Amino acid sequence: MENKKLIFILIFLGSFASVCAQGQLVNNGYEKGYVKNGFKSGLWQYYDSTGILELEIDYTSSTLKYIIPDTSEYIIFENGEWVKSKLDIPPRYIGSSKEFYNILKENVDYPMQARYRDIIGVVWISFEVDTSGKAGNYQIHNEIGGECGYEFLRVLKLIPNYWMVAQKNGKQYQSKLLISCEFGIIMDGKRLKERKKKKKEIPLELPLAKKIDGISYIIKKGYNPK
Repeated sequence: MENKKLIFILIFLGSFASVCAQGQLVNNGYEKGYVKNGFKSGLWQYYDSTGILELEIDYTSSTLKYIIPDTSEYIIFENGEWVKSKLDIPPRYIGSSKEFYNILKENVDYPMQARYRDIIGVVWISFEVDTSGKAGNYQIHNEIGGECGYEFLRVLKLIPNYWMVAQKNGKQYQSKLLISCEFGIIMDGKRLKERKKKKKEIPLELPLAKKIDGISYIIKKGYNPK
């Protein structure tokens, strides 16, 4: 009996020592890995909202182990101009896309003046990812009024600024992305439609940039979702 107790204690201490060496396990459904001394350590896996593996990174060796295939064209700065190109590694947030969109959806709010004036529409924001993996040069396109564009920009900047750098044939490139946020209002059970303007509208011209999935933020008039 004493020998069995000793064996159990040794197994427990061995497991405890192993956990301490690796760090604290994080497994929240969209990312899995260990945190040691406040930093990510070892192999981390990132999943999308459906549970599909998107990204694997070994933080100890700073190496990319896996990235979900993407054969679409991106916009990169090459030979002094922005051009379309397929890439070996596309620019993307270093983390789960589920986390990325959760941050946007959980933090965006309908600006008060837009809410009261029944301002609805789609705001677009372009931004660049440089060769150091940092996003910047944010620009608002199609500001619909009521500070909606600035609100979406505020929330977009809450995303941790860690990005994969666009790569092709072993070379890194600056890239440009474009994301949207639809602001909508439901009144009396029906979605409000944008009012038709009397003057002839100038077609919306968006910059040459890779469009990524956007979000929608719909409220019921007179109801504060927060």
